[in-house]
Amino acid sequence: MSIFEWLLVILVSGLIFFIGFAGVTGSYFFDKQKSSKNTLSSKTLDNKDL
Repeated sequence: MSIFEWLLVILVSGLIFFIGFAGVTGSYFFDKQKSSKNTLSSKTLDNKDL
């Protein structure tokens, strides 16, 4: 029973860590994509001005 409890604790902690890590990397990639979209829109505006 104690082995099962230890396994459950390790599984839950690993799941929480994985969710947190995925959230951080996801937000980082989202910001990166958003900044690239902003540069892309500015390039199109420059082309329209030309």
